[in-house]
Amino acid sequence: MNKKYKSILLALDLSSESIIPLEKALFLKEKLNIETINILHVVNLPSLYTSHAFMANIEEIIYTEGKKKLHDLCGKYNIPENLQHVSIGSPLLNIIDFAKKIEADLIIVGSHSEYHLLPASLGSTASSLLSKINCDLLTVSVKH
Repeated sequence: MNKKYKSILLALDLSSESIIPLEKALFLKEKLNIETINILHVVNLPSLYTSHAFMANIEEIIYTEGKKKLHDLCGKYNIPENLQHVSIGSPLLNIIDFAKKIEADLIIVGSHSEYHLLPASLGSTASSLLSKINCDLLTVSVKH
């Protein structure tokens, strides 16, 4: 089967290693003549037992910082702002929902794992995605 990818979702955690899956995704876009790459960063806030107003303020600060970091990173590669997305919540659920929304053919995520046997070689998000998506998944090793 010869499948052409039209829409890629690249999920980044914006760690210092995020450049690795970003550059691989851009390489694939060019080599495979892929139409669109949407980049998603999910702000995953821990559960805190505190006031709602306090959490809303923290969410806004972290969301704004994530948006700025993504904008700065994407700006280095001339990725348009309309393809840069930030959401708040569970990375797994947000990636699944966004992939459905944009009808992604391929999801790319980075893996920080130190192991080399499946499924242990995948990060927790990548491993969980495997059974929950209806498109291909590419994991990119970001360990040094």
